[in-house]
Amino acid sequence: FLYKNKFISFNIRKEYFIHALKFGGGLIPHAIGACLLSLTSRFILTSMVSVEETGLYSLGFQIASILSFVTVSFNNAFVPWLYKQLSLNSIRTKIKIVKLSYVCIIIIFVLGLLLLLIAPVIYKLFIDPKFYNSIYYLKWLILGNCFQGCYFLVTNYILYSEKTHILAFITIFIGLFNIIVNYLMIKYFGPIGSSMSYAIIYFIYFIVVWLFSNHVYKMPWKSSLFIH
Repeated sequence: FLYKNKFISFNIRKEYFIHALKFGGGLIPHAIGACLLSLTSRFILTSMVSVEETGLYSLGFQIASILSFVTVSFNNAFVPWLYKQLSLNSIRTKIKIVKLSYVCIIIIFVLGLLLLLIAPVIYKLFIDPKFYNSIYYLKWLILGNCFQGCYFLVTNYILYSEKTHILAFITIFIGLFNIIVNYLMIKYFGPIGSSMSYAIIYFIYFIVVWLFSNHVYKMPWKSSLFIH
């Protein structure tokens, strides 16, 4: 049906192929680096402490991920609007986007605080009492997911500029650095160090991506604070 109505074609166009390879090629190592960020802490925690402690960490991670569901969903809806606004190439529009981004950052941390406050109720209703100790991981994991939500707000400019290779390098570097930070934090602070390192790593990730995104696509992050 698609072919008959000429909605698809089997002719390979060189410029499309090169563009897809250039854009998508940078996202593959980025995805690998993202896996390093999410999985290495569990492997290290298992090897340095125990499988049981990793289970508690994983449960805390799932509760903290409630915030991620919100930020990821918002970002999926936000990106088409953002790209449409950026295509206008208007300074007034950019100021509006930046101000909205700052509001979103505040909302993200407010939601994180609310999740932390209602977490005991969630545990009481849905979690077996023998797993209650996982709540000690929650504070740092929620903080990490707050920084993850902030990261989503700034990484879109790198994607819009099609500089995905930059994002790939950053993610791989942060993913490898995460191994070192995880090891040191668990060594000196015990099991809770794994969740602390999660917050630290996503804070660094957010700041580094923010700096690079502003390098590849200038936005009025400073001036917008003083414009009413």
